[in-house]
Amino acid sequence: MSSSREGQGHAMRAFAASTIGGRSLYSWESVPNPCQVVLDTNVLVSALRSRQGVSAALVGQVGADPRWQINLSVALVLEYTEIIHREGSPLGFSWQDCEDFLDFICAAGVERTIYFLWRPCLADPDDDLVFECALASSAEHIITYNVRHFAEALKYGIVPLSPADFLRKLRTI
Repeated sequence: MSSSREGQGHAMRAFAASTIGGRSLYSWESVPNPCQVVLDTNVLVSALRSRQGVSAALVGQVGADPRWQINLSVALVLEYTEIIHREGSPLGFSWQDCEDFLDFICAAGVERTIYFLWRPCLADPDDDLVFECALASSAEHIITYNVRHFAEALKYGIVPLSPADFLRKLRTI
């Protein structure tokens, strides 16, 4: 393994460790009604691509900000796993680095059981996974870079927001 790849792997582990910031991953339990959200896969990939970007700032708050919590389903985590491994490898992240990142996301998230399939509801079948998790968790928001893909979610009271818009909203909570 090249030293730059080792450095990136270390950076991935440091990213996961630094986002926790010494606080409990479950600090949201002290807030009576944290905002429920579901993260689209593109937000996680963007966080891996740039540690200085908005997505990295948002993912850096996962589990540490008691005002909101992420929700997961088995199908969504499988989607995350496939895409994070596929996109992480060309960025120099090892298989274990990707697993550590996914473990971090899963440890901070709340698993939701999908009792009813709403497919097909959206144009992209992978977006249906995000939408179903949002419905199952009564999420207020889907955080995505493809806000228009989730226009149908508005009919169910779920507002799709970009990571930047969600961070702006957090400033007002």
